[in-house]
Amino acid sequence: MCLTTIQQKPIITRKEKVVYKILHKERPGVFKALFYDFFYFFNILNESVIREQYCFTGIFDGAEVLEIHNGFHSYIKKPDYSLYVNSAFYKDTVIIKCIIPKGSKIYYGSNNGYFSKIDGIVSNYIIIKEECV
Repeated sequence: MCLTTIQQKPIITRKEKVVYKILHKERPGVFKALFYDFFYFFNILNESVIREQYCFTGIFDGAEVLEIHNGFHSYIKKPDYSLYVNSAFYKDTVIIKCIIPKGSKIYYGSNNGYFSKIDGIVSNYIIIKEECV
């Protein structure tokens, strides 16, 4: 997964943020990232390095475009699971409510490459809290 953004520097959070992830459910309490072999467990602080990369697509609204590859990719709002449920790729997945702790580095951007829809966030810290219904 890649986040596309025109935000040039990370923001440091001043308070906790609630976000959502779609993860594969391996077994009760154990979840796996969709794109990498990274495992999550409830209530554990996970840490990652955020890696920014300038795109070859160049400029959007006068700002250089960044792609954020590494880091914890999440949704700002709970995604509509009906969009995913019939896809074989999303078999055995669940939506997880997460917390980005105060003091984390974050980028806002688009999970789908369209700047008109800022729906994603990447952070260097995340804690998964609970499965959503």
